[in-house]
Amino acid sequence: MTDCMPRVVDICRACRLHVSWPVTGVGSTDQPQASLNGGPWVALTLATDQLSVIGYFAGPDFPSPGAATVLPRTSHVTIQITTTTEVLTFEGGFLRVTP
Repeated sequence: MTDCMPRVVDICRACRLHVSWPVTGVGSTDQPQASLNGGPWVALTLATDQLSVIGYFAGPDFPSPGAATVLPRTSHVTIQITTTTEVLTFEGGFLRVTP
């Protein structure tokens, strides 16, 4: 059975960082994504060796976010994992933008 643990992570307005969510029951071909506040889906990285899915996020004041997804404000996260047979949706918690 696949499961994903929600998290609450603080990200300062001018920082960027990798955020990981612990998962169980994922396969190497599964495709994880995250949605912030019900917006578009953003691809995550599946790290089966660490049993986690990882996203790269930046605060709204980070000068050059590059490949990071910019958080416009504190955001509720929904995690979706697509397997060969089903689409699973999990509570991801919150990414909190701090001063």
